[in-house]
Amino acid sequence: MRDPAEDVVALAAELAARHVPGTRAPRVLDVGAGEGRHVVALGDAGLDVVALDREVASARAIVEVAPGTEFALHDFAHPLPYAPESFAAVVLWSVLPHADPALLPALLPDCGRVLAHGGVFLVNFIDPRDGRRDPDTHARRADLPRGPDHFHARADVDPHLWWGQIADARLMRAPVGGRPDLDPVAEWRLRVVKH
Repeated sequence: MRDPAEDVVALAAELAARHVPGTRAPRVLDVGAGEGRHVVALGDAGLDVVALDREVASARAIVEVAPGTEFALHDFAHPLPYAPESFAAVVLWSVLPHADPALLPALLPDCGRVLAHGGVFLVNFIDPRDGRRDPDTHARRADLPRGPDHFHARADVDPHLWWGQIADARLMRAPVGGRPDLDPVAEWRLRVVKH
């Protein structure tokens, strides 16, 4: 299993530090939980984690790495199966690079719907300037066996975050592993606080 993203680890520490002993732990939704790397990091911080993914294999992985974690299968084409303001934080990490761009107008506002006022939403996505994008087809380069399937500009994402304030936005640049001939990776990392 890959290490959790540093942004998610920092959020876990922040929520754990604010938690008052003897009260219910802050509830966090991991949308697109995958193999559970963030579920484990959030749970290890003492948070009440709910995992959501569209793949049955993810459910199996989460049961192994984080037994007892609440998990739901969900295809993301429908509203999230939770009441408004149910979570102190929502994490949507490493999902948008593989999600159909047509889902953005519904999925991002729905993440805001289930987030409590003052709650934190973490999201990352791959910018079109990324070296793994073929400039002709606008898809992942055919000579790369793995990587993002979809690339999103801030102009494609930001309008769907109307429900919150972007507190931090960073464009991370790193070399594409083993390919000095390609432009670097261009990954956006956003932290949004709900109004």
